[in-house]
Amino acid sequence: MIDKSSGTPLYKQIKEYLINYIKNNGVNSRKIPSENDLSRELGISRPTVRKALDFLVKDGIIEKVHGKGTYIKAKKSFQFTNWQSTEEITKKPLEYIINKYLEQNNDIEIINRGIEYKNLIKSLMEMTGHGKASDIMAITYLWIPLLVNQGALYPLDKYYTDEFKRSLYNQSTRAVMYKNSFYGFNWGNGPHILYYNKKILSEYYGKDRLDIEYYDDLCDIMKIIKEKDPNIISMCLPFNNNDLRFVLIHFLYIFLFSFNGGIVNDQGEIIINSQENIRAFEWIREFIKKGKIDINLDINQARKKFAENRMAFWIDGPWCRNIISTINKNSDIEVGFKVLPKSPIGLSYSSLSNHILSVSNQCNDKDIAVDIIKYIAMDSCVSEYYYKTTGMLPASKDEIKDNPVYDDEFGKILKKQMESSLPIPDAYPGFSYSMNFCAKACREILIGNKDIPAVLNNTAESIKEIYR
Repeated sequence: MIDKSSGTPLYKQIKEYLINYIKNNGVNSRKIPSENDLSRELGISRPTVRKALDFLVKDGIIEKVHGKGTYIKAKKSFQFTNWQSTEEITKKPLEYIINKYLEQNNDIEIINRGIEYKNLIKSLMEMTGHGKASDIMAITYLWIPLLVNQGALYPLDKYYTDEFKRSLYNQSTRAVMYKNSFYGFNWGNGPHILYYNKKILSEYYGKDRLDIEYYDDLCDIMKIIKEKDPNIISMCLPFNNNDLRFVLIHFLYIFLFSFNGGIVNDQGEIIINSQENIRAFEWIREFIKKGKIDINLDINQARKKFAENRMAFWIDGPWCRNIISTINKNSDIEVGFKVLPKSPIGLSYSSLSNHILSVSNQCNDKDIAVDIIKYIAMDSCVSEYYYKTTGMLPASKDEIKDNPVYDDEFGKILKKQMESSLPIPDAYPGFSYSMNFCAKACREILIGNKDIPAVLNNTAESIKEIYR
């Protein structure tokens, strides 16, 4: 109750009393006692009670309705659907960030809905089709064409001022564009880098730091390690993954980029059967053979092997730094980081695996939804916390510049890799479906050892049918 002998001002005590009252009674009744009733109950003058109520109005906790009374202010509710809430390394950080936002915005409610990554795009499209779209969505940029053509995403062009665009990585900005409009904010930049096991490197190669420039140099080291201990996996390309499209996007595309290849170029032209890709697949096939690279694991098995000191080299996104410790909490693994090596033609490209936050066309208050997104993705303190807990670089290059938080060994490698990272051009909603044919082609070439030009030409024809 109110303590008149306390050094705390009475209006502050009344304010705290009312906040507790709201917490205990808000579910059962939105209306709170009148000034007269509170004055009599607490034995405090009406002006002092009114002052406490005015502060609660200012804080957005209550509202006064003329002629009716004082009410607990109804919170604006936003559903936020994401896959991060279903994964160990991102679940708690995301909950922490959301709660921090809510502490500063008492009139907002965020319903945090987690759906596993493999099911998310299908769920988002179904929710949109039934008129129950999530207000805020965590997506990848490869889903944007699908969602835009379903009418699911709200264009964010008015928020992309020239000043704002200058603060971002150009390639990340391109990733959220479709048909000359912006459909998301980058939550985090995710270039792939090379992870290596310092213990294995030291024991079998005599060095604990990797000082190479080309993949072929890496291949020589992998061969030495494998010859000294056949039980050590040199590297893995996880072709045993259930979703080969994932393998293509996160692994093989890195090599295609580094030979100036790909599936579709920025102009929407199908280039899967280009001479650059033929050369890339010829080299990849030889790279796997010479380096004794394992292709019989899925991605989770491969990560586990690396975390348990049984694999020398591994290519993955920034999140892998923290995944390693969750896979094997007692592991004594010491990990090194390096930008991806160069292909024989001197290129070292990484495909971007950025996390994107978008607003639904069905959202009733899009400006507040954007405010929530900007806090999650661009608040400097939040970005530093998210980097430390997940490894993802902030969306803004200005945020990274001259900030010692991102100048540890890991951050320096990520920043360097961002200089040669690219979004995968999709150019058409059918791109996601065409990836099935491309994944099948990769399996036929690298596992079935079939003729490379023939397989790629057949794949190109199949994709053309989809695009038509």
